[in-house]
Amino acid sequence: MGWILHNLNTISDSNQQILFHQSLIDNELSKKSEDVIYLGNKRPLGETIVENGACKKKVKTSSNEKIIDTEVEMEVGHLDTISNMDSNSGEDVTVTDGLQQSSIHLRDYQQELAVLALKGDNTLICAGTNAGKTYVALKVIESHLEKNTTGKVVFMTRTNVLLGQQFETARKLLPGLSSEGKIQKWEAGQDFTSETFKNLVKRCSILFLTPKSLCNFLDDESEFSRVNIDQFTLLVLDECHHTYGKSPYNEIMGHYRKKKFENGQNNLPQIMGLTASPGTNRAKDKFGAKDHLLRIMTNLDVKELSVVRKCESTLLKYSSKPARVPILSKKRQKDPVKDKLMEAMDFVEDILDSRQITTYLNNPINEAEGLFEALRNPPKDRTIERYILWLSETKKKIEEMLTNETQALRLMHACFRHLEFYAECLEVNSLLDITHIRAILKDGVKRLKEESIKATDEKEKELIEILDEVLNKIYELGRRIEGNPDVEKIIEVLKDEYQKQGEESRFLIFVKTRTTAKALAEKLPEEFNSRHLTGSQVSKEEGGLSKEEQMDIVNRFKEGKHLCLVATSVACEGLDIQQCTLMIRYRLQANEISSLQMRGRIRHEGGTEVLIASQEELEREEINVERLFLMELAINEVLKEDVRLKIAISERNIYQMEEQERQRLKTNSNSEKKGKFYINCALCGKFIVDGQYIRRIKKAHCIICDVEIFDKIDRRPTKKSQTFDAIKKTDKVFGFLCGHNWGSILIYQECEFVSLSQDYMTIVNKETGEPLRFKKWSEVHMEFPLDDITDNELIEYRSKQ
Repeated sequence: MGWILHNLNTISDSNQQILFHQSLIDNELSKKSEDVIYLGNKRPLGETIVENGACKKKVKTSSNEKIIDTEVEMEVGHLDTISNMDSNSGEDVTVTDGLQQSSIHLRDYQQELAVLALKGDNTLICAGTNAGKTYVALKVIESHLEKNTTGKVVFMTRTNVLLGQQFETARKLLPGLSSEGKIQKWEAGQDFTSETFKNLVKRCSILFLTPKSLCNFLDDESEFSRVNIDQFTLLVLDECHHTYGKSPYNEIMGHYRKKKFENGQNNLPQIMGLTASPGTNRAKDKFGAKDHLLRIMTNLDVKELSVVRKCESTLLKYSSKPARVPILSKKRQKDPVKDKLMEAMDFVEDILDSRQITTYLNNPINEAEGLFEALRNPPKDRTIERYILWLSETKKKIEEMLTNETQALRLMHACFRHLEFYAECLEVNSLLDITHIRAILKDGVKRLKEESIKATDEKEKELIEILDEVLNKIYELGRRIEGNPDVEKIIEVLKDEYQKQGEESRFLIFVKTRTTAKALAEKLPEEFNSRHLTGSQVSKEEGGLSKEEQMDIVNRFKEGKHLCLVATSVACEGLDIQQCTLMIRYRLQANEISSLQMRGRIRHEGGTEVLIASQEELEREEINVERLFLMELAINEVLKEDVRLKIAISERNIYQMEEQERQRLKTNSNSEKKGKFYINCALCGKFIVDGQYIRRIKKAHCIICDVEIFDKIDRRPTKKSQTFDAIKKTDKVFGFLCGHNWGSILIYQECEFVSLSQDYMTIVNKETGEPLRFKKWSEVHMEFPLDDITDNELIEYRSKQ
């Protein structure tokens, strides 16, 4: 912690400037305190007192003051129906009418967290991963709907898995609303043909959905499905520390700010954010952490935090305190797989140094000085993160030059794809056993062969020959090589814990990739019946799971049918797996928030957290601990200050910047930049289509509105089609001449369209010839406005198919 204490006393010039401006604001606040009371939407608040270790609430009524004992025994995840009895007054008292029959009873620290939200104020509820924030939120929702019978509540979570979990919890705890069909769920990608989203909003009181889904409906230009932010009376943002930058949460709050500053404070929904930690955004001192916290509060229009202070003793009593056991990762004494992979990488780097490529790079006409310098200085150690970064950045430089079909550039790009693949194999080899390396190699060889199937260059063909040689050599090694010592250690730790806990054991192992999760789950002993838990963004062949499979696995884990889950970050946030007795983080680097969330999955008393990591990774984990300390300091600082004016000023500044961006986009939409680009294959530079033929479906899915594109593609069927937003995704699409992956086929309104993936595309500005790489089509739209496909265009396109 020494470096923290040093940094707390060291303020950079920029921070001094920030503090100077803040002091000016503070002076203004002291002068105009009465003028800014409305910013916090203040209302009379009863005094909270502590008596016999319990939080009690003094509530003013029309005739007298009564004290409510709000401490109720309630296990997180298991609710007992217990009346709130006031021993001082001798009678039952409720904060609001109609709560006597409530099935949601809060402990004293949870009641402390709920105070501001129950008053109707915007707030950010910040409490540990097992503090029962969901129950606090549902109590607030219940109270909100009792006061406002026509209220509309939106409860948002970032994944469908967590969405389903929170939805089921609400149905159990609010049975009256559930039985009336007033609690509904809209899943991301789900196609509701029976009714529109607007109708669903009208007939329900509580709606669970992802923030991206709500963004889509707020942005929708169609009156048929568009909703407005003021149709809702309460927005609950789970894991609200993501309300930052261009995240869906912040996009939603952008609609909120627009309504607020254009139409005043009337009809704005109440905002309630939930998080275990707002994070620090890699702050190095408490000033940076505080600045980040104030930014999150500003984005949420929150003037006061809800944290546990008066009732900390009770919170600590019910908080799990898992023991942390760090284990230093070990390497094999002999590693022939690594040796063979390194040998293959030497061969690829020799091709990059060949006369064909150096001649191209040294030709001044090609203006390749930057690429030449990058190729001259690769990191020596191919197993470190810096080497992976070098591969990624240098490949981007190649793609920036691929504005036409150049054989040397195509060969360079192929070399870097092979180097990336070998680097991935090195990582898998360090984490798993030879059987898993074989599986990775087999899939990778198939993919890389497909990408070079139309290759005419002899050296590109040699790359494939080396791939085959590596695969054959590793198959020849058989089982004669040493097993992975880290995997053996994991199995040893699991078996030891299983001997202690028996069938009550529940193990969670967090890993970096889907590949590792799936392979490790298959490697573990049969008695654990282990399963991998990964996201649904990719196909089953790539290790992805559908949302139904995800929920089924979590439920079977709770029931004891699976004793061990090997998960990627999908299970870090919010998943309520209370029985977990042991959590292992296996070579997984995390920031302070995800580290806290993974640790928070251990909700069993006496649980253990095991970190299997390199020395560097263990040192980074210490930085996470220090950043959490900085976050706590920042929270304490904010609690001591009245930050309403600071946040009000910052919020208006954000709105003004957003309004400028909206005006820019509006100008762009009418500008001559529309369609002023063309699209090339990022892997070889081959021309694909002119930008004038690009259209959007529902502002999200970009397609080529030109049937002639089918003459340029090769279609290959997928094992399973997907349906979302009334769109069916079927075959994969490859370039007919180059053989490279371009995207997929989408079927919409009985028309087949080619949809290009940004992963394999380079956008080229027609006027300047400058190549541009975008991660999303929405970014392309900001630079070159894209129109939605019209009904007339659909009719004409259908007639030509």
